Amino acid sequence: MTFRPLELIQMDLFGPIKTKSLSGNCFVLVLVDDFSRFTWIFLEHKDEAFRIFMFLEKGLKKKKIF
Repeated sequence: MTFRPLELIQMDLFGPIKTKSLSGNCFVLVLVDDFSRFTWIFLEHKDEAFRIFMFLEKGLKKKKIF
């Protein structure tokens, strides 16, 4: 059990999946924040995952969440 956002984040990256997203993406990056529930992001290529994670980290640091 967590008491604030980003205390515990679980991630999974998988694909390619048979059923593509509406925009044609076939990889999925799943980010689960134990406090606030989950978000998923569809990716066109697996190598986008690091860029997405860094974007998330930068945005969260700006808001001083962690």
